[in-house]
Amino acid sequence: MFRIDTPSAVTTAPAPAAVGTQGYFTTATVVSHDWLNATQESIALTIEGAGLTLDKASNGQLASAIGGAYGVKSHVSDTTSVTTRHTRVIVAATNSEASASNAICAGTYGSSNGGAQSAIVGSFGCEIASNNATTAMAGCHECTAPSTTTQNVLFGGSRGCKVTATHAALLGSLNAEITDNYSVGWGYDASALVASNANQNLTGLINTQTGAVHFGGDLGIGGDVDAGTGATVTLASNGAIGCASVTATGAVGCASVAATGAVGCASVAATGDITVGGGYGVTGATMFGVSGAISANGGITSDANVQCGSASVFSRGSDNGLTTTFLIANGDTVTVKGGIITGIA
Repeated sequence: MFRIDTPSAVTTAPAPAAVGTQGYFTTATVVSHDWLNATQESIALTIEGAGLTLDKASNGQLASAIGGAYGVKSHVSDTTSVTTRHTRVIVAATNSEASASNAICAGTYGSSNGGAQSAIVGSFGCEIASNNATTAMAGCHECTAPSTTTQNVLFGGSRGCKVTATHAALLGSLNAEITDNYSVGWGYDASALVASNANQNLTGLINTQTGAVHFGGDLGIGGDVDAGTGATVTLASNGAIGCASVTATGAVGCASVAATGAVGCASVAATGDITVGGGYGVTGATMFGVSGAISANGGITSDANVQCGSASVFSRGSDNGLTTTFLIANGDTVTVKGGIITGIA
């Protein structure tokens, strides 16, 4: 496209004449310079507005200038089901690329999207490599979905992270990697990832297929979530359980139990102490195997054995197998049947 450059052309656009009655061309219509200038400028300004320089040798500049519209369809109420002419779109981006079918980079810098039906939004230096599909990154910094069979993957609010899995999500993380399928995880580490193709630097992982949950830190339930205080149940990363009471039909295995209420379960296997306060007791239908001490103000009742490997059993209760203020030495095994002590070894 170029502006007219014949010898009779002027360098400054003349003022248009007064508006007449608008109409249509016929074979007898005289074309005015006003109409020609308006047509010329409508085309030229569209091309220049797209950041292009007018080129007399190119007749495709207008098509290039409006090419972005080929990937967008709009309507005031309902577009209905449509297919855009172009299926790779870049919107408000710098140094970014969309190379796969139905791929988009929006609000990105230095990012590359090679995943079909995938999107990178509001991100910096991110990559969805080829052979990926239905993958999304939002608010991410230098995250990657490598060239594998990765699909149905979501990154959110993360930096320096990597997902090599299917049906997985990595959220709010720094330098973490997920390789487990059907999982949701998060993690943190100050150092960059190393090449491993294995889970890295995760602090939490949920397997959505099995329901298994694994936390690297403490888990608190109840209390003030905003302040991180007052949890009524605490599962500490060192294995300790802190709660008001424990009721289980199966086994409880942990490092220690500290309860302000009752502890009742089929069996307890603890490497530390079991401590119960507030006048509550410890009740077990099967067996207590404890490396530390069992202490209960409300009594200890068991239909089988109470075993302490390296400490003692102490009770200050009344209606239980261990009568008021009863002390058993370290390493002893107490056999309790029907609430009655039947043997000490």
